[in-house]
Amino acid sequence: MLWKREKIRLPFRIGTKTFAESAITGINCYQHISKLSPAASTSAPTRELKKFDVSIACYSSCPVEASLPEISLIDRYCRYIVCYFPHYITDVSGSFSDYFQHGFSKNSKKKIKQIRNRWAAHSGADIDWKEYQGDEIEAAFLPAARKISCETMQHKLLDRGLVAGGRREAIILQEAQADHSRGYLLFDRNTPVAFSYGVVDESKVLMLEYGGFAPEYRRWSVGTLLDHSVIEHVFSDPDIDVIDFGEGGGEYKKRFSTRQLEAASIIYFQPTLKNIAVMGAYYLVTKTSNGLRYLLLKSNLLEKAKQLAGQSSK
Repeated sequence: MLWKREKIRLPFRIGTKTFAESAITGINCYQHISKLSPAASTSAPTRELKKFDVSIACYSSCPVEASLPEISLIDRYCRYIVCYFPHYITDVSGSFSDYFQHGFSKNSKKKIKQIRNRWAAHSGADIDWKEYQGDEIEAAFLPAARKISCETMQHKLLDRGLVAGGRREAIILQEAQADHSRGYLLFDRNTPVAFSYGVVDESKVLMLEYGGFAPEYRRWSVGTLLDHSVIEHVFSDPDIDVIDFGEGGGEYKKRFSTRQLEAASIIYFQPTLKNIAVMGAYYLVTKTSNGLRYLLLKSNLLEKAKQLAGQSSK
């Protein structure tokens, strides 16, 4: 199993905004969820914790077979289940034609064909998109993706945008230097209107991390157009075996994935005074944030905020 000793970052959020962050030296698991066993959710990685001489270990996405207690004592370590979520992946094997013909319903195939036809009628051409790697990420991809990102709901409400000089961009540039980056842009008459960004890891998994589209192009489903084009291309890329759509739900993830895994974000930590203080504060803030989000969803205020964000970007 692949572990790395590094800072484990714990973002303190209220609602969708991060107001502080704590970082504890520990180990992060980089083994892909498709290669992890649910047993990892019921047994602390004691040997690895001792090997790296740390007191905290984190699984960002671990498969689970059943609901587990939020906090429990396992092998003299505390196990904290931060959250549960579906995890969607696509196995890139065989041909794209087989994947599309057998993996999509009749209605889904019809819908994608309609989307492509509407786009062709609008743009006067077939789908115009491009993949970026290496030095092209900084020179061409990031400037265009940043411009699109600043108009999206993820950027305005969820603090998930691309900002010049920000930490996300710094990480992207490091990944580009290591030649792991994949950037994708969709164009309308040479104007970028949608982007997607991912990283290819050592196990040939393309992890799609960021994406967005210009709000005024929502009616043409440009995100679906770009996703469809990228997946078709990936089937012919020998460096990629799996596409990972990341944690959480989403209609596009259901549409394009071949597998759904039930997953959880899990932290194991030794119950020292320092760890209890930090993890206790993180737990309380996370519970408060989740409670506020629930109230927003129940009162429909979050959906109204999204609509206002979309209107203000036009």
